[in-house]
Amino acid sequence: MGGVSRGHQGPEMFRGYSFTITCSTQPQYPRGSFLLTFTGSNRTQTQPAVNHSAAFLFPAADDSHQGNYSCVYENYVFSHNFSSESDLLSLTVTDHLVQPDISLTDSMGGVSRGHQGPEMFRGYSFTITCSTQPQYPGGSFLLTFTGSNRTQTQPAVNHSAAFLFPAADDSHQGNYSCVYENYVFSHNFSSESDLLSLTVTDHLVQPDISLTDSMGGVSRGHQGPEVFRGYSFTITCSTQPQYPGGSFLLTFTGSNRTQTQPAVNHSAAFLFPAADDSHQGNYSCVYENYVFSHNFSSESDLLSLTVTGN
Repeated sequence: MGGVSRGHQGPEMFRGYSFTITCSTQPQYPRGSFLLTFTGSNRTQTQPAVNHSAAFLFPAADDSHQGNYSCVYENYVFSHNFSSESDLLSLTVTDHLVQPDISLTDSMGGVSRGHQGPEMFRGYSFTITCSTQPQYPGGSFLLTFTGSNRTQTQPAVNHSAAFLFPAADDSHQGNYSCVYENYVFSHNFSSESDLLSLTVTDHLVQPDISLTDSMGGVSRGHQGPEVFRGYSFTITCSTQPQYPGGSFLLTFTGSNRTQTQPAVNHSAAFLFPAADDSHQGNYSCVYENYVFSHNFSSESDLLSLTVTGN
């Protein structure tokens, strides 16, 4: 049933779970019997040794089962009774619930992993899921928001609960934890997960910049692409599908010369019909978008273009 864990002093058994203590010995002599003793008590159980072992079943752990056990193997050989005792097994019966887990998912690609934890883009939906091991049936999950009285509660279905947030905003930024609560064996028990630290950000992902041509007039140099003079080329700006719309600004470093195009399918292509010396230099793409009542922009790496007559 998965009701046992390993503690510092020995096995820990969850209350109400069944468990079995097995006594065994090496095949030294046939037959014999095992006596399972409970230290500090007169309570014992005896079973014959079958294949040099015996299994003692306890249907439901409770406080009376907590303590130290040992196996005594007894056998009558060569007209004498002999016995040998095992080491002690120290068993603890506990009501403690295992620690639940907390995780964040999204279906829109709006989450990234930051240094402190997940980062969620503003306006994207996300789900925080609380889950626990199948220790007890039923129970409920309380999703808490650190430093606030804001909580949400859902029943545990298949040992988990999903909390949906339709659109991330500043109020969702902070630390979350899951508290699993259950009423078992006439007691209320609870266990809390680790913290999940969520950041809500407006930052746009960095766009990409690339150069292509359809005439075979481009080659790769040490500093970047080289285009033969007189050949046409295209610089393409693109970004991940983070937000709809927006526009791309193609900038030419050290000059006020710029070109702007709307983002179509999250990209824009800037055509240059015939390369000349004025096209040589460094280009970058700036993606701009107006979302959630704010203007945001993000710039690509530089693309260094050389125009050559060779």
